Amino acid sequence: MKITVRIDVEPDVEEKGLDICQMGEHAYDDELLAHLDLTPEALSVKLCEAADEGNLVRVHELIKSGVDPMYGDYDGRTAYHLAAAEGRLEIFDYLYDKKPISFDFKDKFGNTPLSEAFNHMQDRIVKFLVSKGAKLNARDYINDFFECCAKGDIK
Repeated sequence: MKITVRIDVEPDVEEKGLDICQMGEHAYDDELLAHLDLTPEALSVKLCEAADEGNLVRVHELIKSGVDPMYGDYDGRTAYHLAAAEGRLEIFDYLYDKKPISFDFKDKFGNTPLSEAFNHMQDRIVKFLVSKGAKLNARDYINDFFECCAKGDIK
């Protein structure tokens, strides 16, 4: 294998396992407390998944264990982005309470938590974010606006 593929990983990664370091979970045993051995990046992915699913208990556990909610997944989406897109107001409110943020940070696609909420028609999140001072950049939505007008899409 080393001759043909040349796979070589750092000793600490080999010790923890590639499944933990690269995917953030054990490949074979779901019952293990994986968060004890996870890298900060993998833990952040777990936090993003919990926020996306609306699992407040898991979000609380991960935040309590020191996971930074500002660290994003592979697309740069944070737990804030995913909670906003899915309309998880209780998750978003909890995250904001633990770590208040400015809302101008973007994922690799240029989306902010507010634009995620707006794009997914999550009105409660939009209202929450606007009440905290977040603002949409109208130029980012002008083409969408005209497209909706042309289709007669009032909502």
